[in-house]
Amino acid sequence: MLKNRLLSQLLHAWIPVPAECDCVISGLSLNTQTLQSGDLFFALIGSKVDGRDFIDKAIELGAKAILSESEQDAFKFTFKENIPIISFPHLSRYCSDIAGEFYNHPSRKMKVIGVTGTNGKTSSAFYIAAAFHALGKKTGLMGTIGCGIYGENLQDTGLTTADAITVQKTLAALYDTGVEVVGIEVSSHALAQDRVRAVYFTAAIFTNLTHDHLDYHSTMENYFSAKKVLFEQLSTEYVIINADDKYGQRLIESFTDKKKLCVYGIEINDSLSCLRGRVGVGESFVIATHPVFSAEGIGAELHTSWGNGVCILHQLGQFNLSNILSVICVMNLLGVSMEDILKIVTDLPGVPGRMQRIKIKNKPVVVIDFAHTPDALEKALLTLKAIEHDKIWCVFGCGGARDKAKRAVMGAVAEKFADNIIITDDNPRDEDPKSIVQDILSGMKVGDGKVFVQHDRRLAIEYAIAHAGVKDIILIAGKGHETYQVIGKAIIYYSDLETAEELLNND
Repeated sequence: MLKNRLLSQLLHAWIPVPAECDCVISGLSLNTQTLQSGDLFFALIGSKVDGRDFIDKAIELGAKAILSESEQDAFKFTFKENIPIISFPHLSRYCSDIAGEFYNHPSRKMKVIGVTGTNGKTSSAFYIAAAFHALGKKTGLMGTIGCGIYGENLQDTGLTTADAITVQKTLAALYDTGVEVVGIEVSSHALAQDRVRAVYFTAAIFTNLTHDHLDYHSTMENYFSAKKVLFEQLSTEYVIINADDKYGQRLIESFTDKKKLCVYGIEINDSLSCLRGRVGVGESFVIATHPVFSAEGIGAELHTSWGNGVCILHQLGQFNLSNILSVICVMNLLGVSMEDILKIVTDLPGVPGRMQRIKIKNKPVVVIDFAHTPDALEKALLTLKAIEHDKIWCVFGCGGARDKAKRAVMGAVAEKFADNIIITDDNPRDEDPKSIVQDILSGMKVGDGKVFVQHDRRLAIEYAIAHAGVKDIILIAGKGHETYQVIGKAIIYYSDLETAEELLNND
């Protein structure tokens, strides 16, 4: 990783830097709380905070130069305490490019696989890292469950996709350690805010699009438009799209370069008019047929542009079959043989907090899952209903200060597919937990005694385990891998997995 760059070299693609403003930059920073002496400080106009208000603080902390976002169209050079301040039009848009230049564009020297969609991002990115690791390659992971080298401790960034500078810095750090393949989750927020604008993607995957984040995007069409940026505006070598999803079908139909396109799906020849008579002509494909789902995993026949075979997986549910089909697309496109692919996917490990089973003798089966959208909750419950059981219990809540519109929908989904429901708190943040629960209950008929409210999440899980039968299944949804609860301004250590394991092991 390059340690120092001249400001003039860093900005040469946008503007010539006068000699009196030139200086050596040793780092990049968006935040004065992490700024180091010698950094170039990016004073961006944010939705909640205006970074320009912190220019004086940045100078005080030792910033070598300032890039200040300008609402005008012209560049302007000024000085404050001998520190150059450059007014930079639309700086937020170019932050990724400048960071890419500073870190010598690490994404161009590795295989970076981007995954976007409402659900499946974490699992698909994890399976990509795990699959190429099984081939003997050093792999990296960037996303919801953390950033770092696969198989080692991951660092939690608090975001699905970090800010533009952190993305480039993390990619550079992974490259410096010898990482060859990176699976990276790409959120709609990141795409709308140009956080990955200068990342070169060897392949980009679209998993699906369902109701989520409408507090930010307002409409599903806006949400879809943000997702399309990854496939229509950024640098990608291959585009991989789920043909079972209606928004995926729209992407397929609008995509013009069929040689770059690979589609995947389950029984898609029988169900999708958008692909009839066309699969295998331009785009490549991976299709699963005759799938069998059980408590032990999944079996399916594979039909691909590269050959056919039988796929055996230890994961649960149709959505996991779909996620792994996207990984099979990537592996085929990067030259892995079908023989090796079929061996590797059979041994793929489970994703932390994604349909993670806890089975203890003479106790109900508990499944921990991150499902926090209506679609994800429905898919998780349908997966469990397909497994032999007496009753399905669903413990879930909805986050505070987030998309309120999905709460009633999730309540309706839980009521439709679960036998017993316990509504509890899930990161209420600074919103009244009672108000969140009322929003959830507004989507439910509530009248047959199947719904129980317990705000304390540990007590909610304890209630389910105490009242469930040995042949029942308890789904604890919403937090998955997370090890914290956000209550008010406080972040409290808490884990669904540890809580469930402790309670199950109590006599």
